[in-house]
Amino acid sequence: MERDEDSSLEIRVVLRGAHVERFGQIQEKLGISSRAEVLRHLITIYPLPPPRFEHINTYDDRATVKDNVLGQNADVYFKDDGGVFCELCGLEECHHIDYVLSITRVRRVLDSRGWKRKKG
Repeated sequence: MERDEDSSLEIRVVLRGAHVERFGQIQEKLGISSRAEVLRHLITIYPLPPPRFEHINTYDDRATVKDNVLGQNADVYFKDDGGVFCELCGLEECHHIDYVLSITRVRRVLDSRGWKRKKG
């Protein structure tokens, strides 16, 4: 979710029990008196996991994506007859194919070639 610098979000949070104690420990450890600043700090330093898939490149006959869960690249090939094949999975239907076909840049290349996925 992308937001511009002028966007804002107001959050009201009620903590109870062990969460109150844990928040206090974090606040004390950070040496920050403002609760809002503690939250801002935690959001800033919290490492987000990488996305499942990352688009690497698009070629005339294939697209390459990195699968961060498997730790491998997947080449998805586009056949002239409208077929599609994932070399990593060895399948004509998989998550890599679904992801590749959802990428706008890939769709543009395929559309410029007149490629249409065959049904069935």
